[in-house]
Amino acid sequence: MKRHPVTTESGTKVYYRSPAYWRASAAVNLPSRVGRTDYSGLNGFDSRCCAYDVLIAILTEFNFPDDKNKLTQVLPEGYKPKRE
Repeated sequence: MKRHPVTTESGTKVYYRSPAYWRASAAVNLPSRVGRTDYSGLNGFDSRCCAYDVLIAILTEFNFPDDKNKLTQVLPEGYKPKRE
């Protein structure tokens, strides 16, 4: 997972990208893009990453990188569980 901050009208938001997840998504939706490394051409990929990140957090013991690239985040940065 690689931390990827994005500037929006609501401030900076963070999502995490995974090269393996990109390849799987592209293989199903747009096979000609599987080898690309710029994560472009697949509509909704950012949103798919957000859902994938939450599943990884819930179903595994993986920690996410913080802004210093250290694996300290238990949940994706900015994610607030509904139970809180």
